[in-house]
Amino acid sequence: MTRLNLFRVLIAVMAFCTFCPMQAYSLSFPWSTTPINREITSTPDGAAIYYSLKEDEPGTKLGNTPFKDVIKDSKKSPGGYYRIEMEGYKPKTIFVPNQEKPADIKQDIELQPITTIRLKVTSNPPGAVILFGRDKNNITKELGPAPYTESKTDAASEQKPYWEKGFYKALLKGYRPKVIASDRSGENRQINFELEPLPLPPEPPKAEYPDRKTVAWKPVNLDAFKNPDVDLSSGLPLAVMNFKGNSAQEIGSLVADSLILKLQRKGFVVIERELIEKAITDLKGTASAPGIELINSLSAPLKTRYFMIGSIHEYVSGNENVTIIPFIPDREKERYQKEYDAYTAYFKGENIPNPQPVKTLQEWELEFNAKLQTFSMPIARVSITAKILDVKSGKTVWTGIANVSENGLQRGMNTILSAMADSIADQGEGKAENKNKH
Repeated sequence: MTRLNLFRVLIAVMAFCTFCPMQAYSLSFPWSTTPINREITSTPDGAAIYYSLKEDEPGTKLGNTPFKDVIKDSKKSPGGYYRIEMEGYKPKTIFVPNQEKPADIKQDIELQPITTIRLKVTSNPPGAVILFGRDKNNITKELGPAPYTESKTDAASEQKPYWEKGFYKALLKGYRPKVIASDRSGENRQINFELEPLPLPPEPPKAEYPDRKTVAWKPVNLDAFKNPDVDLSSGLPLAVMNFKGNSAQEIGSLVADSLILKLQRKGFVVIERELIEKAITDLKGTASAPGIELINSLSAPLKTRYFMIGSIHEYVSGNENVTIIPFIPDREKERYQKEYDAYTAYFKGENIPNPQPVKTLQEWELEFNAKLQTFSMPIARVSITAKILDVKSGKTVWTGIANVSENGLQRGMNTILSAMADSIADQGEGKAENKNKH
Protein backbone atom coordinates (compact mmCIF):
# COMPACT_ATOMS: atom_id res chain seq x y z
CA MET A 1 0.00 0.00 0.00
CA THR A 2 1.38 3.34 -0.94
CA ARG A 3 1.65 6.20 1.41
CA LEU A 4 -1.12 7.96 -0.50
CA ASN A 5 -3.49 5.08 -0.05
CA LEU A 6 -2.70 4.74 3.68
CA PHE A 7 -3.38 8.41 4.17
CA ARG A 8 -6.74 8.07 2.41
CA VAL A 9 -7.73 5.20 4.75
CA LEU A 10 -6.94 7.20 7.85
CA ILE A 11 -8.96 10.17 6.58
CA ALA A 12 -11.91 7.84 6.01
CA VAL A 13 -11.74 6.39 9.51
CA MET A 14 -11.59 9.77 11.12
CA ALA A 15 -14.56 10.93 9.16
CA PHE A 16 -16.50 7.83 10.20
CA CYS A 17 -15.73 8.36 13.86
CA THR A 18 -16.82 11.97 13.62
CA PHE A 19 -20.17 11.23 12.10
CA CYS A 20 -20.82 7.76 13.75
CA PRO A 21 -19.31 7.80 17.28
CA MET A 22 -21.09 4.65 18.66
CA GLN A 23 -20.08 2.57 15.73
CA ALA A 24 -16.53 3.87 16.11
CA TYR A 25 -16.38 2.76 19.82
CA SER A 26 -17.32 -0.79 18.95
CA LEU A 27 -14.73 -1.06 16.33
CA SER A 28 -11.46 -2.71 17.36
CA PHE A 29 -8.37 -3.47 15.64
CA PRO A 30 -6.29 -6.65 15.85
CA TRP A 31 -3.45 -4.85 17.59
CA SER A 32 -5.65 -3.09 20.23
CA THR A 33 -5.62 -4.16 24.10
CA THR A 34 -7.99 -3.53 27.03
CA PRO A 35 -7.03 -3.23 30.75
CA ILE A 36 -8.72 -5.80 33.07
CA ASN A 37 -9.78 -4.86 36.60
CA ARG A 38 -9.22 -7.63 39.14
CA GLU A 39 -10.90 -7.45 42.54
CA ILE A 40 -10.88 -10.21 45.17
CA THR A 41 -12.50 -9.83 48.58
CA SER A 42 -13.12 -12.24 51.45
CA THR A 43 -15.15 -12.53 54.57
CA PRO A 44 -13.38 -11.91 56.85
CA ASP A 45 -10.76 -9.57 55.41
CA GLY A 46 -7.05 -10.16 55.62
CA ALA A 47 -6.76 -13.50 53.81
CA ALA A 48 -3.66 -14.18 51.69
CA ILE A 49 -4.20 -14.67 47.95
CA TYR A 50 -2.06 -17.00 45.86
CA TYR A 51 -2.36 -17.32 42.07
CA SER A 52 -1.18 -20.24 39.91
CA LEU A 53 -1.91 -21.66 36.49
CA LYS A 54 -2.19 -25.19 37.87
CA GLU A 55 -4.14 -26.32 40.88
CA ASP A 56 -1.32 -28.30 42.46
CA GLU A 57 1.23 -25.48 42.28
CA PRO A 58 1.98 -23.30 45.31
CA GLY A 59 1.52 -20.18 43.21
CA THR A 60 2.58 -16.60 43.63
CA LYS A 61 1.26 -14.45 46.40
CA LEU A 62 -0.74 -11.48 45.07
CA GLY A 63 -1.47 -9.86 48.40
CA ASN A 64 -4.21 -9.86 51.05
CA THR A 65 -7.92 -9.25 50.81
CA PRO A 66 -9.44 -6.90 49.93
CA PHE A 67 -7.28 -7.00 46.81
CA LYS A 68 -7.48 -4.84 43.66
CA ASP A 69 -5.23 -4.47 40.67
CA VAL A 70 -5.39 -3.82 36.88
CA ILE A 71 -4.05 -6.14 34.25
CA LYS A 72 -2.97 -3.91 31.37
CA ASP A 73 -2.50 -4.67 27.72
CA SER A 74 -4.54 -7.89 27.88
CA LYS A 75 -6.23 -9.19 24.78
CA LYS A 76 -8.23 -11.76 26.72
CA SER A 77 -9.28 -12.52 30.29
CA PRO A 78 -6.53 -14.60 31.95
CA GLY A 79 -7.67 -17.75 33.79
CA GLY A 80 -6.10 -19.63 36.65
CA TYR A 81 -6.41 -20.76 40.25
CA TYR A 82 -6.80 -18.41 43.20
CA ARG A 83 -6.14 -19.91 46.64
CA ILE A 84 -7.33 -17.97 49.67
CA GLU A 85 -5.72 -18.76 53.03
CA MET A 86 -6.23 -17.35 56.51
CA GLU A 87 -5.24 -18.73 59.90
CA GLY A 88 -8.17 -20.27 61.70
CA TYR A 89 -10.15 -20.77 58.48
CA LYS A 90 -10.32 -23.46 55.85
CA PRO A 91 -8.31 -22.64 52.70
CA LYS A 92 -10.43 -22.16 49.57
CA THR A 93 -9.45 -22.39 45.90
CA ILE A 94 -11.47 -20.91 43.03
CA PHE A 95 -10.91 -21.37 39.31
CA VAL A 96 -11.36 -18.56 36.81
CA PRO A 97 -11.53 -19.87 33.24
CA ASN A 98 -9.85 -18.15 30.32
CA GLN A 99 -12.11 -15.97 28.16
CA GLU A 100 -11.56 -14.91 24.55
CA LYS A 101 -12.48 -11.34 25.27
CA PRO A 102 -11.10 -9.27 28.13
CA ALA A 103 -13.36 -9.25 31.19
CA ASP A 104 -12.93 -7.96 34.70
CA ILE A 105 -12.37 -10.51 37.47
CA LYS A 106 -14.35 -9.99 40.62
CA GLN A 107 -14.63 -12.61 43.38
CA ASP A 108 -16.09 -12.35 46.87
CA ILE A 109 -15.18 -15.39 48.94
CA GLU A 110 -16.67 -16.38 52.29
CA LEU A 111 -14.19 -18.37 54.38
CA GLN A 112 -15.37 -21.16 56.65
CA PRO A 113 -13.82 -21.16 60.13
CA ILE A 114 -11.87 -24.28 61.15
CA THR A 115 -13.54 -26.26 63.94
CA THR A 116 -11.10 -27.63 66.54
CA ILE A 117 -12.08 -29.96 69.34
CA ARG A 118 -9.70 -31.01 72.11
CA LEU A 119 -9.39 -34.06 74.33
CA LYS A 120 -7.66 -34.02 77.69
CA VAL A 121 -7.32 -37.08 79.91
CA THR A 122 -5.80 -36.74 83.38
CA SER A 123 -5.26 -39.11 86.27
CA ASN A 124 -4.71 -38.70 89.97
CA PRO A 125 -1.98 -39.62 90.62
CA PRO A 126 -0.55 -38.70 87.21
CA GLY A 127 1.33 -41.06 84.92
CA ALA A 128 -1.37 -43.65 84.26
CA VAL A 129 -1.32 -45.28 80.82
CA ILE A 130 -4.49 -44.29 78.93
CA LEU A 131 -6.14 -46.74 76.53
CA PHE A 132 -9.24 -46.49 74.34
CA GLY A 133 -11.61 -49.02 72.82
CA ARG A 134 -15.08 -49.12 71.33
CA ASP A 135 -15.82 -52.34 73.23
CA LYS A 136 -15.64 -52.38 77.02
CA ASN A 137 -14.08 -55.83 76.90
CA ASN A 138 -11.48 -54.87 74.29
CA ILE A 139 -9.83 -51.61 75.36
CA THR A 140 -6.42 -52.01 73.72
CA LYS A 141 -5.54 -48.84 71.78
CA GLU A 142 -2.84 -47.09 73.79
CA LEU A 143 -3.09 -43.29 73.69
CA GLY A 144 -0.24 -42.37 76.02
CA PRO A 145 0.53 -41.42 79.62
CA ALA A 146 -1.68 -39.04 81.57
CA PRO A 147 -1.99 -36.13 81.26
CA TYR A 148 -2.83 -36.93 77.63
CA THR A 149 -4.00 -34.31 75.12
CA GLU A 150 -5.22 -34.58 71.54
CA SER A 151 -7.02 -32.31 69.09
CA LYS A 152 -9.03 -32.78 65.89
CA THR A 153 -9.91 -30.24 63.20
CA ASP A 154 -11.87 -30.09 59.97
CA ALA A 155 -9.18 -28.04 58.20
CA ALA A 156 -8.86 -30.64 55.46
CA SER A 157 -12.40 -31.98 55.54
CA GLU A 158 -15.92 -30.80 55.07
CA GLN A 159 -17.05 -33.08 57.91
CA LYS A 160 -17.08 -31.66 61.39
CA PRO A 161 -14.66 -33.43 63.78
CA TYR A 162 -16.00 -35.55 66.64
CA TRP A 163 -14.86 -37.88 69.40
CA GLU A 164 -15.97 -41.48 69.05
CA LYS A 165 -18.24 -43.22 71.48
CA GLY A 166 -16.23 -45.72 73.51
CA PHE A 167 -14.39 -46.48 76.70
CA TYR A 168 -11.26 -44.99 78.24
CA LYS A 169 -9.13 -47.04 80.60
CA ALA A 170 -6.38 -45.96 83.02
CA LEU A 171 -3.64 -48.33 84.18
CA LEU A 172 -1.13 -47.45 86.89
CA LYS A 173 0.97 -49.89 88.88
CA GLY A 174 -0.22 -50.12 92.44
CA TYR A 175 -3.69 -48.80 91.58
CA ARG A 176 -6.93 -50.43 90.55
CA PRO A 177 -7.66 -50.24 86.76
CA LYS A 178 -10.53 -47.87 86.02
CA VAL A 179 -12.81 -47.51 82.98
CA ILE A 180 -14.89 -44.47 81.99
CA ALA A 181 -17.53 -44.62 79.22
CA SER A 182 -17.96 -41.68 76.84
CA ASP A 183 -20.60 -40.89 74.19
CA ARG A 184 -19.93 -39.48 70.73
CA SER A 185 -19.29 -35.74 70.92
CA GLY A 186 -18.22 -32.88 68.68
CA GLU A 187 -17.16 -30.71 71.61
CA ASN A 188 -14.14 -30.52 73.86
CA ARG A 189 -13.81 -33.58 76.08
CA GLN A 190 -12.31 -33.64 79.58
CA ILE A 191 -11.85 -36.97 81.38
CA ASN A 192 -10.26 -37.38 84.81
CA PHE A 193 -9.45 -40.67 86.52
CA GLU A 194 -9.41 -40.69 90.32
CA LEU A 195 -7.48 -43.92 90.87
CA GLU A 196 -7.99 -46.14 93.89
CA PRO A 197 -4.79 -47.59 95.36
CA LEU A 198 -4.61 -51.36 95.56
CA PRO A 199 -4.00 -52.92 98.96
CA LEU A 200 -0.33 -53.22 99.74
CA PRO A 201 1.11 -56.73 99.76
CA PRO A 202 1.83 -58.04 103.24
CA GLU A 203 5.20 -57.14 104.65
CA PRO A 204 7.45 -60.22 104.61
CA PRO A 205 7.63 -61.99 107.95
CA LYS A 206 10.65 -61.25 110.09
CA ALA A 207 12.70 -64.31 110.94
CA GLU A 208 14.93 -64.65 113.96
CA TYR A 209 17.96 -66.80 114.60
CA PRO A 210 17.84 -68.75 117.86
CA ASP A 211 20.56 -68.05 120.39
CA ARG A 212 23.42 -70.35 119.48
CA LYS A 213 23.84 -71.17 123.16
CA THR A 214 20.29 -72.47 123.44
CA VAL A 215 20.96 -74.70 120.43
CA ALA A 216 24.34 -75.96 121.61
CA TRP A 217 23.46 -76.32 125.30
CA LYS A 218 20.31 -78.33 125.92
CA PRO A 219 18.58 -78.29 129.32
CA VAL A 220 18.48 -81.46 131.33
CA ASN A 221 16.14 -84.13 130.06
CA LEU A 222 15.07 -86.49 132.86
CA ASP A 223 12.90 -89.53 132.38
CA ALA A 224 12.08 -90.86 135.88
CA PHE A 225 9.62 -93.17 137.61
CA LYS A 226 8.85 -93.34 141.32
CA ASN A 227 7.02 -96.19 143.09
CA PRO A 228 3.97 -94.55 144.71
CA ASP A 229 3.79 -97.22 147.41
CA VAL A 230 7.15 -96.29 149.00
CA ASP A 231 7.78 -93.21 151.13
CA LEU A 232 11.51 -92.46 151.16
CA SER A 233 11.01 -89.64 153.62
CA SER A 234 9.97 -92.03 156.41
CA GLY A 235 13.36 -91.71 158.06
CA LEU A 236 14.97 -94.92 156.89
CA PRO A 237 18.51 -94.18 155.75
CA LEU A 238 19.50 -94.25 152.07
CA ALA A 239 22.86 -95.63 150.97
CA VAL A 240 24.26 -93.96 147.84
CA MET A 241 26.86 -96.17 146.24
CA ASN A 242 29.68 -95.03 143.95
CA PHE A 243 28.46 -94.63 140.37
CA LYS A 244 30.00 -96.73 137.64
CA GLY A 245 31.93 -94.69 135.10
CA ASN A 246 35.17 -94.16 133.24
CA SER A 247 37.83 -95.18 135.71
CA ALA A 248 40.30 -92.81 134.09
CA GLN A 249 38.10 -89.90 135.02
CA GLU A 250 37.38 -91.22 138.52
CA ILE A 251 34.13 -89.35 138.73
CA GLY A 252 31.96 -92.12 140.23
CA SER A 253 32.72 -91.03 143.79
CA LEU A 254 32.30 -87.36 142.85
CA VAL A 255 28.82 -88.03 141.53
CA ALA A 256 27.87 -89.97 144.65
CA ASP A 257 29.16 -87.26 147.01
CA SER A 258 27.32 -84.53 145.11
CA LEU A 259 24.07 -86.48 145.11
CA ILE A 260 24.37 -87.24 148.82
CA LEU A 261 24.72 -83.56 149.57
CA LYS A 262 21.68 -82.62 147.51
CA LEU A 263 19.50 -85.29 149.14
CA GLN A 264 20.59 -84.25 152.62
CA ARG A 265 19.56 -80.68 151.87
CA LYS A 266 16.12 -82.00 151.02
CA GLY A 267 15.83 -83.71 154.42
CA PHE A 268 16.77 -87.27 153.55
CA VAL A 269 18.79 -89.42 155.93
CA VAL A 270 21.77 -90.47 153.81
CA ILE A 271 24.56 -92.76 155.00
CA GLU A 272 27.98 -91.18 154.68
CA ARG A 273 30.04 -92.67 151.87
CA GLU A 274 32.98 -93.33 154.21
CA LEU A 275 30.79 -95.66 156.29
CA ILE A 276 29.69 -97.45 153.15
CA GLU A 277 33.25 -97.91 151.98
CA LYS A 278 34.31 -99.23 155.40
CA ALA A 279 31.44 -101.73 155.43
CA ILE A 280 32.38 -102.88 151.94
CA THR A 281 35.99 -103.25 152.98
CA ASP A 282 35.00 -105.30 156.03
CA LEU A 283 32.94 -107.59 153.83
CA LYS A 284 35.11 -107.99 150.75
CA GLY A 285 38.28 -106.09 151.36
CA THR A 286 37.45 -103.79 148.42
CA ALA A 287 35.45 -100.68 147.82
CA SER A 288 34.68 -101.35 144.13
CA ALA A 289 31.32 -100.66 142.55
CA PRO A 290 28.72 -102.88 144.16
CA GLY A 291 26.71 -105.73 142.76
CA ILE A 292 23.36 -107.05 143.99
CA GLU A 293 24.93 -109.63 146.27
CA LEU A 294 27.14 -107.03 147.92
CA ILE A 295 24.19 -104.68 148.40
CA ASN A 296 22.22 -107.42 150.12
CA SER A 297 25.17 -108.10 152.39
CA LEU A 298 25.47 -104.42 153.30
CA SER A 299 21.87 -103.96 154.38
CA ALA A 300 22.47 -105.48 157.83
CA PRO A 301 25.64 -103.60 158.85
CA LEU A 302 24.34 -100.33 157.44
CA LYS A 303 20.88 -100.90 158.93
CA THR A 304 19.04 -99.85 155.75
CA ARG A 305 17.03 -101.44 152.98
CA TYR A 306 17.40 -98.66 150.38
CA PHE A 307 20.41 -98.50 148.11
CA MET A 308 21.03 -96.14 145.22
CA ILE A 309 23.25 -97.29 142.37
CA GLY A 310 24.00 -95.64 139.02
CA SER A 311 26.18 -95.38 135.93
CA ILE A 312 27.78 -92.51 134.05
CA HIS A 313 27.33 -93.21 130.33
CA GLU A 314 28.67 -89.99 128.89
CA TYR A 315 31.05 -87.44 130.31
CA VAL A 316 32.82 -85.67 127.43
CA SER A 317 33.64 -82.13 126.42
CA GLY A 318 34.99 -80.49 123.23
CA ASN A 319 34.27 -78.15 120.32
CA GLU A 320 31.42 -79.16 118.03
CA ASN A 321 29.79 -77.61 114.97
CA VAL A 322 26.42 -76.13 115.87
CA THR A 323 23.91 -75.21 113.16
CA ILE A 324 21.26 -72.58 113.82
CA ILE A 325 18.25 -72.22 111.51
CA PRO A 326 16.17 -69.02 111.41
CA PHE A 327 12.54 -69.34 112.42
CA ILE A 328 9.43 -67.16 112.18
CA PRO A 329 8.07 -66.26 115.63
CA ASP A 330 4.43 -67.06 116.32
CA ARG A 331 3.47 -63.37 116.50
CA GLU A 332 4.95 -62.83 113.03
CA LYS A 333 3.20 -65.91 111.64
CA GLU A 334 -0.14 -64.66 112.92
CA ARG A 335 0.41 -61.14 111.57
CA TYR A 336 1.59 -62.26 108.12
CA GLN A 337 -1.15 -64.85 107.65
CA LYS A 338 -3.82 -62.27 108.49
CA GLU A 339 -2.42 -59.74 105.99
CA TYR A 340 -1.92 -62.45 103.34
CA ASP A 341 -5.52 -63.63 103.61
CA ALA A 342 -6.89 -60.07 103.33
CA TYR A 343 -4.63 -59.26 100.35
CA THR A 344 -5.53 -62.33 98.28
CA ALA A 345 -9.23 -62.09 99.19
CA TYR A 346 -9.41 -58.53 97.80
CA PHE A 347 -8.36 -59.50 94.27
CA LYS A 348 -10.47 -62.64 94.30
CA GLY A 349 -13.53 -60.70 95.44
CA GLU A 350 -12.99 -57.89 92.90
CA ASN A 351 -12.26 -60.42 90.13
CA ILE A 352 -9.15 -58.55 88.99
CA PRO A 353 -5.68 -60.02 88.43
CA ASN A 354 -3.25 -59.80 91.28
CA PRO A 355 -0.43 -57.50 90.09
CA GLN A 356 2.02 -58.76 92.69
CA PRO A 357 1.59 -62.35 93.88
CA VAL A 358 3.10 -62.94 97.30
CA LYS A 359 4.61 -65.98 98.99
CA THR A 360 2.66 -68.13 101.36
CA LEU A 361 3.82 -68.51 104.93
CA GLN A 362 5.06 -72.02 104.12
CA GLU A 363 7.14 -70.66 101.23
CA TRP A 364 8.73 -68.08 103.51
CA GLU A 365 9.58 -70.78 106.06
CA LEU A 366 11.28 -72.88 103.38
CA GLU A 367 13.27 -69.85 102.24
CA PHE A 368 14.42 -69.03 105.75
CA ASN A 369 15.33 -72.66 106.47
CA ALA A 370 17.89 -72.47 103.69
CA LYS A 371 19.70 -69.56 105.41
CA LEU A 372 21.26 -71.67 108.16
CA GLN A 373 24.50 -70.73 109.92
CA THR A 374 27.15 -73.00 111.47
CA PHE A 375 29.42 -72.20 114.41
CA SER A 376 32.05 -74.06 116.41
CA MET A 377 31.04 -74.16 120.10
CA PRO A 378 32.42 -75.84 123.25
CA ILE A 379 29.91 -78.46 124.38
CA ALA A 380 29.97 -80.72 127.43
CA ARG A 381 27.74 -83.79 127.28
CA VAL A 382 26.74 -85.71 130.42
CA SER A 383 24.43 -88.73 130.64
CA ILE A 384 23.65 -90.58 133.89
CA THR A 385 21.28 -93.40 134.88
CA ALA A 386 20.39 -94.24 138.49
CA LYS A 387 17.96 -96.34 140.55
CA ILE A 388 17.01 -96.88 144.19
CA LEU A 389 16.52 -100.51 145.19
CA ASP A 390 14.60 -101.93 148.15
CA VAL A 391 16.67 -105.01 149.01
CA LYS A 392 13.98 -106.30 151.33
CA SER A 393 11.24 -106.45 148.69
CA GLY A 394 13.53 -106.68 145.67
CA LYS A 395 11.63 -103.87 144.00
CA THR A 396 12.85 -100.67 142.40
CA VAL A 397 11.72 -97.65 144.38
CA TRP A 398 12.87 -95.01 141.91
CA THR A 399 14.63 -95.01 138.54
CA GLY A 400 15.79 -92.22 136.31
CA ILE A 401 17.70 -91.55 133.08
CA ALA A 402 19.02 -88.04 132.43
CA ASN A 403 21.18 -86.27 129.87
CA VAL A 404 22.25 -82.71 129.29
CA SER A 405 24.44 -80.54 126.98
CA GLU A 406 26.12 -77.75 128.87
CA ASN A 407 28.93 -75.22 128.92
CA GLY A 408 31.07 -77.42 131.14
CA LEU A 409 31.21 -80.95 132.53
CA GLN A 410 30.85 -79.92 136.18
CA ARG A 411 27.85 -77.75 135.42
CA GLY A 412 26.24 -80.49 133.35
CA MET A 413 26.70 -83.10 136.07
CA ASN A 414 25.37 -80.76 138.75
CA THR A 415 22.28 -79.99 136.67
CA ILE A 416 21.45 -83.69 136.24
CA LEU A 417 21.95 -84.54 139.90
CA SER A 418 19.76 -81.61 141.01
CA ALA A 419 16.98 -82.84 138.74
CA MET A 420 17.30 -86.37 140.12
CA ALA A 421 17.22 -85.15 143.74
CA ASP A 422 14.08 -83.13 143.00
CA SER A 423 12.43 -86.18 141.44
CA ILE A 424 13.30 -88.43 144.39
CA ALA A 425 11.95 -85.85 146.84
CA ASP A 426 8.69 -85.54 144.93
CA GLN A 427 5.99 -87.15 147.09
CA GLY A 428 3.37 -87.23 144.36
CA GLU A 429 2.04 -90.34 142.72
CA GLY A 430 4.48 -92.52 140.85
CA LYS A 431 4.68 -91.52 137.19
CA ALA A 432 7.01 -91.25 134.27
CA GLU A 433 8.51 -87.76 134.17
CA ASN A 434 10.19 -85.75 131.49
CA LYS A 435 11.48 -82.62 133.11
CA ASN A 436 13.50 -79.90 131.45
CA LYS A 437 15.42 -77.85 133.95
CA HIS A 438 18.39 -75.65 133.39
